[in-house]
Amino acid sequence: CYYTAQRRSSLSFLSRMTSTYRVLFAILLLPLCSPFPSHQQRPPSFSNSLSFTRKIRTRVQNLLLQYNGQQLGDEQFEDRDLALHTLPSISMNYTHWLQMQDWERLSQASRDLQTFWAHLDIKCQQLEAERQNQGGAPGVGLQGQPAPTLAQSMLRVQMDLRDLIQQVDTQVHAVIQVTSDTSSIPDPNLEINLDPASSQAPWDSTHSTPLLHSLQLWSSRLQGYVILRDLSRYLGKLARDFTLLASTQRS
Repeated sequence: CYYTAQRRSSLSFLSRMTSTYRVLFAILLLPLCSPFPSHQQRPPSFSNSLSFTRKIRTRVQNLLLQYNGQQLGDEQFEDRDLALHTLPSISMNYTHWLQMQDWERLSQASRDLQTFWAHLDIKCQQLEAERQNQGGAPGVGLQGQPAPTLAQSMLRVQMDLRDLIQQVDTQVHAVIQVTSDTSSIPDPNLEINLDPASSQAPWDSTHSTPLLHSLQLWSSRLQGYVILRDLSRYLGKLARDFTLLASTQRS
């Protein structure tokens, strides 16, 4: 009887161990059963992208005030007639905007954000070169720490845009995967047609005079204003896109 009870106890123990291993094995299989491969992140929700877009826009608006104060001498500087033709268009027919497909809306957003990123990259390099030529040292912040330079603040916006672009690209691929008819869907990673020289001052620096140098510097600073101003406006438009996408996703 003793050996029989011991054998029953061992079998019960083995049964519990087998059940435990089954549970652990099922847990390990969960990632394999996920609709998204392990190497592919689950696309962020449109609501999260909306919040992130609004956060970036607030940062850009603050940077624009800082830029206007330091580069143009007036935080409230405004000139609505200034434009850069290499920047994405912000205006769009309302009916066409409503009728855009999700993949089309997201693909366009990815390309536009990459264009703004490229413009910021050029302007960031110009600002850093200008600061070094003038021998300027960073200011002092509220807590005695060196205040970020304009180039550093612009670089932070670039990093935010890069993260937002990655979110949008992930969403594009997710939308395309669930779209039945993909024959009319272009490659979302289209090459951005941006000539860096097109955002430079139009004068030839090899024959620069003091007057032309001043004009070039002022023109370059105005370009930075237009880039930040239009980026702020574009992010407002993009926020409306994500609001529409989020409402569609919920429904």
